[in-house]
Amino acid sequence: MTARRRRFTGMKKYIFCLIVFLVGFGCSKKTTYIGKPTSDSKLSYLTVNYDASEDSTYVANAKAIGLYITNESNNKINNCQFTINDKYKAKLSSILYDYGFVKGNKPLGRNYIKPKESLWFSFSHDCFNHAVFRDEQGNVFPQSQLIDRLQLIASEGKGVWIFQEKKEP
Repeated sequence: MTARRRRFTGMKKYIFCLIVFLVGFGCSKKTTYIGKPTSDSKLSYLTVNYDASEDSTYVANAKAIGLYITNESNNKINNCQFTINDKYKAKLSSILYDYGFVKGNKPLGRNYIKPKESLWFSFSHDCFNHAVFRDEQGNVFPQSQLIDRLQLIASEGKGVWIFQEKKEP
């Protein structure tokens, strides 16, 4: 076998391994959960959903969550505090926000949601918002849990969303 042919064969193996790795890495099943506001919710003009997938990079049974919050109204929502599953609380200003590859994850730094604004918060091994949400004893939101119920208390009122898995048609 010539040196040129050996290099080509070696390159094919390298490309094959790379493709297998990338396909395997990207095949994590993602599930979408739709937030339904409760009947007494004063902030039902907010759209709240999240995607969840396995994130067992460092912890067994961990979940990665991407939480989407969109203010559909023309009004600012002030003094926001969130509660997950009636237990784990955090102020909006302290929730980590992904400012991109260079700036990284930093606390949002403000306690209001702008009119027509969409926010996305990641809960994963890369952006550890699990540690931002804490219960009364200081315990963090477990990485193995999903969000069943999200409450937002703001100056404008209280909103509560119950999450259900999105069913494909």
